[in-house]
Amino acid sequence: MKALIYSEKKVENKIRRNILAIIGIFVPVVLYILMILYGKKIILDNFLVKSLTVKVIISKIIIWTLFFITILYSIYIEKRKFTEWKDLKYKPLFYLKTIFFTIIAFAVIGIGTSNLLHYLGFSSQTSEDLSELLKQYPIFIYISSITAGIVEEFIFRGYMMTRIYSISGNKLGAVLMSSVIFSAAHYSYGTMFMLIQPFIFGSIFAMLYFKYRNIKVLIMIHILWDVIIQYLY
Repeated sequence: MKALIYSEKKVENKIRRNILAIIGIFVPVVLYILMILYGKKIILDNFLVKSLTVKVIISKIIIWTLFFITILYSIYIEKRKFTEWKDLKYKPLFYLKTIFFTIIAFAVIGIGTSNLLHYLGFSSQTSEDLSELLKQYPIFIYISSITAGIVEEFIFRGYMMTRIYSISGNKLGAVLMSSVIFSAAHYSYGTMFMLIQPFIFGSIFAMLYFKYRNIKVLIMIHILWDVIIQYLY
């Protein structure tokens, strides 16, 4: 009888854990995506903010706030670690090699998909041009890159993907679902480039996380890649 009661409680706890994980995946992540998609517009329309600089600063503050809310949700509501996979330790050479070869792979993939999409008639012109702001205040390149690198890797890989995997037990499904949502978060840029490339890059990040179980190397790659892209932009 005791074994049966214990078994039932174990099942109930697993169901409760999975429900809270699903809520944790969708509520904070959906809010984060909505912030990326519509945050600047909401700020402009409702708070009469005209300065693009102020809009960018406020949007970054909101993104960081959502990030910390997700951390608090995981600790105090889910009662589990924000990133459940403990980072494995590697020697410095591992970071240098992984960062170098991943950046090279991203460059090849980026050039290849860009040329293919141009050939198919898709424009690479984004719906919002921040080039003048970045030229005037280069510090925003680093603010933007650091924010994206830390927040997106923790949210989409460290938090979301591992929750999806713990619920489904399906590695490929976790990689694909997290990458699709990661791609959707870039929809506001208004180009096919910003849907296809983030999906591919997100899938690579996800597979690297499964293979190496180290979020720090993903963050480094993400920040460096965003800095390079924004300087080229």
